[in-house]
Amino acid sequence: MPQGTQLCTCQHWARLRDQSCQQLLSRLLNERTAFAKSIPNFSDLITKLEREPESLTSFLKSMDSAANAARCDDTGSLKHTGLQYMLDDPAKDRFDPPILKSRSKALRGCNHPQTARLLGPARDIAEFDIDPQAYMDKVNAGEKKINAKQWPSMFYDMSLYDPKNKKKGLLGSRTLNQSNTGNPQNDAPPTPPRSSPGPAPPRSSPAPVS
Repeated sequence: MPQGTQLCTCQHWARLRDQSCQQLLSRLLNERTAFAKSIPNFSDLITKLEREPESLTSFLKSMDSAANAARCDDTGSLKHTGLQYMLDDPAKDRFDPPILKSRSKALRGCNHPQTARLLGPARDIAEFDIDPQAYMDKVNAGEKKINAKQWPSMFYDMSLYDPKNKKKGLLGSRTLNQSNTGNPQNDAPPTPPRSSPGPAPPRSSPAPVS
């Protein structure tokens, strides 16, 4: 490529880069302005934090602590106790074999018949039920491929499932209903919204998972 052509090409890409940066900067400024308008006295708060660096440090630490606490609470509760939502009736049903908190999570997923049935494609339920272990072995050996387009049975009310109409029964499963309401009962009403600020009322302890 001639040197003059190379120079023109570089200048062209430089202009495009500058335009892209300007567009990004403009979008960020618009978002910042919209965010500031949504918070009462935002400008006064920022001015105060600029004058008092220690207040800014304290504020950022508080935000970080709150975010970490929320993450730990959410993920921690799902690691083991959340498994109860996979049972049809957590008050009576148990995992067989038991899923123990002290055991490796590698024994769950496609290595446990009950969790594998929920994670497997809805269209494969009949095949799975004929021989669960054989189905799990095929998945773990890579002989049976499962992709993101195959909705898991955990998402469906299987009494309504229709392979020709994937929308029937979708998101109507007992598992999703129980996890959404935060109550291990299929017919339990969702937690009502609080009408006033303050701490949320305590929830009843979930049934232990065997």
